Amino acid sequence: MSDDPKAPPGLKLVFRTSGEILPNNDRTEKLMEIRLQEEARRKKEEEEKAILQEKEKKEKRKRDENKQRDKEQKEKMKAEEERKAILEKEERSRLKGKTNIISERLQKDISPSQYSLSGIEFDTKNIEIICIDLIKNQSLRCLHISRKRLTDKEGELLAKMLNKNVNLLKLELPGNLFGPKTAMEFGKALKENKTLRFLDLEDNFLTDSGTSNDEVKALADCLAVNQDLLHLNLANNGMKEDCGEKFVNCTNVNTNLICFEFGMNNFSLEQTREIQDNLRRNKKAYDDERFMEWKERKLMAEEERSMKILDTVQEKDRIMQEEAELSRIAREKAREAAWNEFIMESELERQRLIQRLEEAAKMRKGKKKGKKGKKKKKS
Repeated sequence: MSDDPKAPPGLKLVFRTSGEILPNNDRTEKLMEIRLQEEARRKKEEEEKAILQEKEKKEKRKRDENKQRDKEQKEKMKAEEERKAILEKEERSRLKGKTNIISERLQKDISPSQYSLSGIEFDTKNIEIICIDLIKNQSLRCLHISRKRLTDKEGELLAKMLNKNVNLLKLELPGNLFGPKTAMEFGKALKENKTLRFLDLEDNFLTDSGTSNDEVKALADCLAVNQDLLHLNLANNGMKEDCGEKFVNCTNVNTNLICFEFGMNNFSLEQTREIQDNLRRNKKAYDDERFMEWKERKLMAEEERSMKILDTVQEKDRIMQEEAELSRIAREKAREAAWNEFIMESELERQRLIQRLEEAAKMRKGKKKGKKGKKKKKS
């Protein structure tokens, strides 16, 4: 309540202190210290909460951005695939003659096991369509495209096709214009492909006339990984001794390559001998393995023939036993039928005998009555 003369009559003013008055002693100091600690803890929790919320916001924002980016990337990829499909459709509509027939047969898996495209005119688009068809094709085993002036662009398409094709066994591409990039791509493809057995890249420009050897070295590296390729032809590609050393090291590791043609290159005599020694080692192991397989097949064939003979003997015995059993059953049935017939005839004979006896008895009885009647008349 206030005594201020300026205050309106009847108005009461009440004043309250905003703070807390505490005595100045040890207990108050401890209480204030606890309060300060509590305030600091609460403030720290609020700061940590704010930091956590900010972190969650950043993570959510990042997730949303990643989601949006993935969505945009998928839409972009879808649009690109649609664009490629349209272009592929347009290019297929332009195919004519043998190229169109080959493409249709590859798509339907009705192609012959071997195709030679050497007499057909090709461009990059045609090769791209053929490679697309080959990715899923299961009927073609050997493809031959020689001296068509194919470049690294077509070579890259053919190499990438091998990453997905699992049926092609032989690929012959001699006498084209493939360069170092093609060598690099085939090196990558052969590290993944496990079905190709024969690759021919003879008479190309894989080292760009000897100026670039690193790509061919990368192709050689695949031999340390690929244990399925049996024949590799890289003759007349301008390879130098550093490439030869690489092939020596790789054929030391590879145990399955049995034919490596590298003539008309610049390998040293020592490198040539080492590579040939490695190939002879592999060929001997290959021949030994094939010989063992032949012996196993021969043994299996003999066992199969023996089993057939045994089965034939057993079948013959079974048939004889069945025939003997049928004969026994037939004899028993015949004896039973004969016995039944004998019983029936005996019964009939007995019935006839009884009938005759009865008739004879009646006749005798009739004669006796006749004699008695005559005696009565006489008397």
